[in-house]
Amino acid sequence: MFAGRETLLRAAVDFRQVDESPADYAKQYDRLFPGRSVGERLCREVMTWVIAETKAASPDKVAAVTARLEAELQEHMRAHNGMVESPIE
Repeated sequence: MFAGRETLLRAAVDFRQVDESPADYAKQYDRLFPGRSVGERLCREVMTWVIAETKAASPDKVAAVTARLEAELQEHMRAHNGMVESPIE
């Protein structure tokens, strides 16, 4: 994610698998992250994590990383009637 080699959607799929591993934590992202769909909430969870990690490692790159991730999400949503679709949902 940091180097732009993995897509936001692919990372969201990976996060979903991790999020749903302990049954008692499953679907916490539904309450913690905004979005119109599970997929969008997962993408926003990934974005939050990547931005936090970027702040810690390379604070000067936060704005660029944030803009890149938001643009990727918005581009996908424009192409899918405002929703985040497969492979997440």
